[in-house]
Amino acid sequence: MTPKKAILAAQYLLILAIIITTYFQFFYTKSLPSSHHNLMIDEQAPDFTLHSDQSTVSLSSFKNKQAVAIYFGYTACPDVCPTGLSQLASAIKRLTTSEQAQIQGLMITLDPERDPADTVNTYAQFFLPEFKGLSDTSERISNVASQYQVIYQRQMIEGSALQYTLDHSSNFYLIDKQGILRHVVPHTISTEMLIEALRSVLNDN
Repeated sequence: MTPKKAILAAQYLLILAIIITTYFQFFYTKSLPSSHHNLMIDEQAPDFTLHSDQSTVSLSSFKNKQAVAIYFGYTACPDVCPTGLSQLASAIKRLTTSEQAQIQGLMITLDPERDPADTVNTYAQFFLPEFKGLSDTSERISNVASQYQVIYQRQMIEGSALQYTLDHSSNFYLIDKQGILRHVVPHTISTEMLIEALRSVLNDN
């Protein structure tokens, strides 16, 4: 391949990558986030109290102390959840030390039957030691998920030890120190855009 053709090929690949990235961001922005169309941005985020290992955690306990980034998922998730939590952890790590201390990451399981509090907490802290993983009864988890308009559905798998997986929406819920929901963004957002969103939440206070 001549140098000119190699340059053209690289340009085509770059354009293709941009198109694919744009498509997926558009797809998730237009479809999955429709699950939270009843949530009021710039209004008080729904409060909750759930279990995290040996303690309970309430969203209201962070008020006037830290901003909060919430992610709903489950520990047996094969792809979306690890990707989402890795993305959130990566974005937080790129903040300044002072900024990092002002944000608390929370993972709320959608699969409490298989994810007791200690399990989901350990899982969340694999991505970032400061994260907290939350679980509770199926009823309480369902109520919180409903408050945040999270879509999830069990899919049975015949002949698998897992028995089932969960199809679910995958978004970050960014809440400022006053408990106001500022952003709901898909996990497919770029790290740079997520960093910008996190900083905007901190700057809202």
